[in-house]
Amino acid sequence: MRKSLFQTSIEGLRRLFFLIPPNPEIAQIEITNRCNFNCLMCQRIPLKVPLKDMDFGLYRQIVDKLEVIEEIILTGWGEPLIHPHLLEMIRYAKQKGQWISLTSNGSLLTKGFAQKIIQAGLDSISFSIDDIKAPKSGALAHPVTTQLNNIENFVKMIKGKSLPEVVIQTTLHKGQEKKIFEVVAWAAKIGADMVNVNRLDMRFNTRLKRPNFEEEKEFVKKLDEVGKKYDIQTEFRPHVAFSGISRQVYRILAPFMALGGRHCLRVYNYVYINLVGEVTPCCALPLWSAGNLLQEDLQTIWQSEKFQQFRQHDFQRKICGKCDVLEVKQK
Repeated sequence: MRKSLFQTSIEGLRRLFFLIPPNPEIAQIEITNRCNFNCLMCQRIPLKVPLKDMDFGLYRQIVDKLEVIEEIILTGWGEPLIHPHLLEMIRYAKQKGQWISLTSNGSLLTKGFAQKIIQAGLDSISFSIDDIKAPKSGALAHPVTTQLNNIENFVKMIKGKSLPEVVIQTTLHKGQEKKIFEVVAWAAKIGADMVNVNRLDMRFNTRLKRPNFEEEKEFVKKLDEVGKKYDIQTEFRPHVAFSGISRQVYRILAPFMALGGRHCLRVYNYVYINLVGEVTPCCALPLWSAGNLLQEDLQTIWQSEKFQQFRQHDFQRKICGKCDVLEVKQK
């Protein structure tokens, strides 16, 4: 969800001192953990999440309790387009006035389905793409031809419309930087709004390799250059966020955010809600619960002793281990 410069500045100051808002602003709902792909970097198997869909009746009960939420992300550890009630889910949440987004691999987004998603009122969609070329056997990425065609057709269908916005999402692997720059060029060519590059979570797959912190910083500089060359916004959190003046301010303040990096940036204004309504601080903690929305309201859970305990530096380190996906500096 796009924010004004003033809103972004205020949020930046609050993040700097880790001043938690009275309510979360973003809720990610685990509508399904089933997927038609099996990507090496995906954590759904190591996390041992149930490979099921959320019941639509339960979903409605959850959304009814999210009045204070500004953005709802309809994405769990699976492919959202698999859920048989996705369109109804989008429409139901839109009736409540929330900004609705999701992340998809794009392989199931036929022209007919794409038109229905647009009509349902989706505000933003992120497509996961790690390569724009068909991968060799044993490569990290999955087959892309159908994905690319579907995404290109989707962007053509919304040409001239402000929404839904289209974000291309990819992950940074060591030695794969060139592929990311190719993804950026392709994203600009088709008319996407942004490319978001994510740091790999190294806790679950030893086959994965990523650049060290100094190499990462060099990559961010090059990513900026490539983005400017092709006139498309690029982000690599936590090094880069926002745009314009706010982007430059963020870069200066980033090392000092959340009391000098003592806290994860994710837990500032975000909750993850799993298949059965349990509320957790992060998508990487789907089985750790601070409370259930069927039994308590969101504000009570957000301000509960258990959630406050989680925000404490030492306790958070104990629960999250060596995760550094959203920290400025790698562990």
